[in-house]
Amino acid sequence: YYYGPQNRFLASLKNVLKKDNAIFTNMTTLAAFQRIDEDRYSRKFRNEDLLSQQEDVMVFSLNLDLLKIWGAKHKLHYGAELNHNLVESKAWYENINTGEEETAQTRYPEGGSHTWNASAYTSYKWIMSEKVVLNLGFRYNWGSMYSEFNNPLLPYDQINIYNGALSGSIGLVYSPSDRWQLNTILSSGFRNPNVDDYGKVRAKEDYVTVPNPDLAPEYTYNAEIGITRFIEDYLKIQVVAFYTYLDDAIVRTNYQLDGEDSLYYDGDLYKITANYNAGKAYIYGTSIGMTINLNNHFGMKGTFNYTKGYNLSDEVPLGHIPPIFGRASFSYRNKRFFADTYFLYQGWKHTADFSPFGEDNEGEAMEDGFPSWWTANFKVGYKAGKYFDLMLAIENLLDQFYKPYASGVSAPGRNFILSARFTL
Repeated sequence: YYYGPQNRFLASLKNVLKKDNAIFTNMTTLAAFQRIDEDRYSRKFRNEDLLSQQEDVMVFSLNLDLLKIWGAKHKLHYGAELNHNLVESKAWYENINTGEEETAQTRYPEGGSHTWNASAYTSYKWIMSEKVVLNLGFRYNWGSMYSEFNNPLLPYDQINIYNGALSGSIGLVYSPSDRWQLNTILSSGFRNPNVDDYGKVRAKEDYVTVPNPDLAPEYTYNAEIGITRFIEDYLKIQVVAFYTYLDDAIVRTNYQLDGEDSLYYDGDLYKITANYNAGKAYIYGTSIGMTINLNNHFGMKGTFNYTKGYNLSDEVPLGHIPPIFGRASFSYRNKRFFADTYFLYQGWKHTADFSPFGEDNEGEAMEDGFPSWWTANFKVGYKAGKYFDLMLAIENLLDQFYKPYASGVSAPGRNFILSARFTL
């Protein structure tokens, strides 16, 4: 299998009106159009038929954002936006010897899909004092999705989904001194299923994913706390912890069509899966970062990230939860020259932490899961003049073989990048 080139086109028109009055200080309007083409090709071993699946997406968007400022301590953002997506999907088999073509199963609904999203929002920032800043935000979102199927494998010919929800957040930044900062936030979230969630037909390994017309939105309730410590001008330490509770979480599960749990698709028999609303789940994690300025030229940085997720309703791990990962670097900089040595690392993703429904690409893993790995990398740059920059980078310096988590593709080996930039 392989992907064709991804073609993208974007056109946008932006207008900013600065006129302080009773309604706004600044008003920004943005109208945009995008077209995205993505193609997938696959052929079974010793099979003469090449499967071509082509997706075209057109995105229309309109945004109105207003900013009102009162003095130096009050700032209000409010506005609305509208998005409309058109998704077209085509597929066919082509005999690589004769060029003869035959209709094939599309990845997304054959009759096309239309999605609408409209929302209104507001956010307020109040600098209560030199030590305390309050942030409030609310957003109402409404979504409509329609897809039409011409697929004899499915017991329905269309899917309609209509949903709306109100979400909000409250955040507080407290700085008791110039050496400490405390950030806290409570928020709720809402996500409508998209076409990829509810309308996809996809075979992978031993499973085929089919559309689910009963898929509903998922909701999240979040809490986060962060602490930052400054030590003079040379050391900064940040620690962030979060917890997210998901209601009606969208996850993959075993599924049936007309009472059958298996389906003949593309000439093979697959176990049927579909996205559905699991009910209850949680995700929690922490992130730690450190920045050290040894002097005006030398510096060090490091990050560490840990995440855990669990499907409470099915009592299985959530899919797509990454293992431990992070970055460490040592750098030198002056007016014209810089050099960075940095290390990327990822911990083990053990088999016991995989989702049982194929979301973590366990077919690409070893018996015990995805192994840990690390790479050494180097980058050097020189500013030759006011208008000319040069840079050389060597990635994966020790030529390590590894696969990033959940990737079916091996990462590049030792990789050289040479770039030159001219500024007119």
